[in-house]
Amino acid sequence: MSSNRSVIDINSLNILNLQLIPSISWVLLGLFGSVGSFLLFAVICTNPKCRSNFYFCLMHVAIADTIYCLSSFICGLKRLILLALTLPESCSPTECLWVIIPLTIAKNVCLAQAAVVGFDRLLGVSMPFRYKTFEIKHLQVADLIMWVLPTVIFTYQMIVSFNPAPIIASCSIGQIWLPIVGSLSSGLGLAWEVLSILIYSLLLAVLLHRMYTAKHKGNSTTVSQGN
Repeated sequence: MSSNRSVIDINSLNILNLQLIPSISWVLLGLFGSVGSFLLFAVICTNPKCRSNFYFCLMHVAIADTIYCLSSFICGLKRLILLALTLPESCSPTECLWVIIPLTIAKNVCLAQAAVVGFDRLLGVSMPFRYKTFEIKHLQVADLIMWVLPTVIFTYQMIVSFNPAPIIASCSIGQIWLPIVGSLSSGLGLAWEVLSILIYSLLLAVLLHRMYTAKHKGNSTTVSQGN
């Protein structure tokens, strides 16, 4: 009997750890991430020197990251409270929409905006003189697209893939919607990451080429002056 009770206690402890550790991680991620992103947003808004398109692109990243981190903080805190009170996480799907929808959309928007930051730097490095002639409102179109595109895609998919079950086990993407939404979130997030890698790789190649060209011209100038 004691051995059975020990097994039950160990299983309960393992289940508790599986729920507790992610919840604490969400709370810490949400707390520090939202504070850091909000401070970045505040600096860009209040500092007159931060009026270039690059800083505005960073501001979009900060806004999306703040929404994502706050949503993660709320989800983690809610789970910790339920664990402390030994209450079940089960609820209706509609009770979670107000926090899961911003979390899902903001996550993909943040990844998409990171690609826009790289694209802005690529323009500034590859065509510096022409870049200075661009109007900020025209450059900001890319940021606007990266807000609208994920929002439209996920809003449509969330509507058509809503879980019809009256009660779900927990407040998560995999429970509120059919599996296609989770797959879409992962796939689209991966696409933004691949796009960012390609853009930043191209940016690095342009920088290395400019460094090589500048060094080569410097050596040529030194040789001609010596002659």
